[in-house]
Amino acid sequence: EVIVDPDSIDALRKLAEQGTLDLDPDRDYAKTPITLDEVLDTIDARIKKRLDALSKTLPEDVKLRIIKDQSVFINASIDSLEEHLLFGSVLASLVVMLFIRDLRSVLIASIAIPTSIIATFTLLKSMDFTLNNMTLLALTLAVGIVIDDAIVVLENIVRYIQEKAYSPYQAAIDATREITLAVVATTLSLVIIFLPIAFMNGYARRYVNQFGWTMAFSILVSMLISFTLTPMLSSRFLKSTTGSSHGHKNARFFERIEVTYSRLLDWALGHRGQVMGIAFGIFLLTFPLNAFVGRDWIPPDDQSELTMSLNLPEGTSITETQRMTQALSDEVGKIKEVKFVNPYIHEGIMSHSHLYVRLVDVRERKRSNMQVAQDIRQVSATVPNLRYKVVVPSALGGGETFFPIRAVILGPDLRKAADLAKELANRMRPVKGLMDVEPTISLN
Repeated sequence: EVIVDPDSIDALRKLAEQGTLDLDPDRDYAKTPITLDEVLDTIDARIKKRLDALSKTLPEDVKLRIIKDQSVFINASIDSLEEHLLFGSVLASLVVMLFIRDLRSVLIASIAIPTSIIATFTLLKSMDFTLNNMTLLALTLAVGIVIDDAIVVLENIVRYIQEKAYSPYQAAIDATREITLAVVATTLSLVIIFLPIAFMNGYARRYVNQFGWTMAFSILVSMLISFTLTPMLSSRFLKSTTGSSHGHKNARFFERIEVTYSRLLDWALGHRGQVMGIAFGIFLLTFPLNAFVGRDWIPPDDQSELTMSLNLPEGTSITETQRMTQALSDEVGKIKEVKFVNPYIHEGIMSHSHLYVRLVDVRERKRSNMQVAQDIRQVSATVPNLRYKVVVPSALGGGETFFPIRAVILGPDLRKAADLAKELANRMRPVKGLMDVEPTISLN
């Protein structure tokens, strides 16, 4: 197992600055310091290079392979979020183009996306945040929000130019002033939704704190841009038009939408009681529909790997634990979607062992990791006197000692508490939706 500590990272940075770390001979590391990503990529590449060299010195019947490499999933997650961030920006701009149908207006509105996102890096730097799964997720979600304020302001400016024959300069001033209160109200309503997330306490804080701050700050920056950059660009690049009224609204598509909406609005105003009844009925439907929605703490990710925690009765010899673990490993390895299984036993607890199960890549199998985990549970259930838990990895953490639901039994009699724990576990196992129900105390 390879763990990189902060001291090692600082040492590598110093070596790069001194020129003794062969990364890029043409780079002045004193002026452009090595980044954390470069350090980790260098460590990853050098470890794999060293392993390849070592494998050539081993006997033919001994094979060396990497059992678990979390950098693959982490890099894939970051790359995916960056891709979504880019495509989200492009698609948001195309949607604006569909309705505004003016290239200059679309460019002015679209500039709000990269400007707001880049300005948010100031917050990330000042609060010592990093570009991780949560901050990148926040930036990806913010792509469709930060452009809203710019669209509202820009649309009002265009309306002043086309319908009121204002000059672009004067329209930028008066139209922005007119719409200011509405933009501020909508922006603050969004900030009020995301900002409290940053102040959550407990276990959830480590995950949503950076997400809440990033979302709230990017939305506030978008409001600032809509009041400054958007009007300025509009006054410079939009053209004056006279004798026309919203050319993009004259298309048949928008005319049909306007006619349909007008008819629907007339009917709703003429049948207020029925509209209220329909709205109230839809509200009441939320209660029965809520029962069909599942409950979970952290959604599992298909990282093509599973981990098993195995416990035999107290006092089991390490030889018997090894034999049972290897036998179960062989059975689990027969499952079609399993690539290989690595059994291992920690020192200190002879009756406790683990299985690391590597699955075939998610793109090369039809079943999910949860379905494969269910097959593994069925195989493990055939082993007598075995308590097992299948751990499905999550991007937000979790492990062998993590349980989404915990029931604590307290009392002065330890043996009675253990008996109650066993009884409750036996009664909870048949409950649909519960898996790996096991007491954490074993008195045989």
